[in-house]
Amino acid sequence: MQVQKEELHQRYDLKITLICTNSIFEQLQEACKREPTQIHMKKNVSIFSVKLFIFRYPLAGAAIPSLRQHIQRKEIYYVDCKVNLCFWTAYSFITMPNSKEKRWNDCSRIAEAKRIFQRVNGMQFRDNYQGFDFVGDIDNFIKKQQINVLMYTFESDPPHYELTQNYTANDSDKHFNIQFINDAINAHIMYISDVEALTGFRYCNICHRQAFRI
Repeated sequence: MQVQKEELHQRYDLKITLICTNSIFEQLQEACKREPTQIHMKKNVSIFSVKLFIFRYPLAGAAIPSLRQHIQRKEIYYVDCKVNLCFWTAYSFITMPNSKEKRWNDCSRIAEAKRIFQRVNGMQFRDNYQGFDFVGDIDNFIKKQQINVLMYTFESDPPHYELTQNYTANDSDKHFNIQFINDAINAHIMYISDVEALTGFRYCNICHRQAFRI
């Protein structure tokens, strides 16, 4: 965007990655549509260029035929939550794992997810939280938790699950495996308890990229 004041021009780049910055863009766009007589401020804002980046998201859960089967087999765990806590509820399976003696219900996992959120971010969870932002939040998360985050997605041609992102913490041998699904509007994350059963591959314990069919 370009700010004009007393014949001086300054340029400010605005990167739109979240809903909050998108609302700023909409406000600027609306300001540009105003008639000259409607503008009474000394600063005039104009948008002179826009660059769009388009990413191909993996299929949403409803489009993955085998997803329900993997959930029933306890290879993937789904927590029913009405707010954007799915990353943190998935991580609760690391901090609060199930056992033969105790299996935690969804309410307990949601409560644990809020405690983890506060511990990592230094603030209480709010219901208007927009969800985990991998671009801005992942470095802080793996640094504080000292855990490697391995993200898997579903590919449709041919149908299979594969490792697509590997966020590593230095000198850590702990792993947090997650299944990422997206419907082009909303993303969702679930905890993977058995990577080999899900993917049909055994991944290298050192690089976590080289895979061997089992």
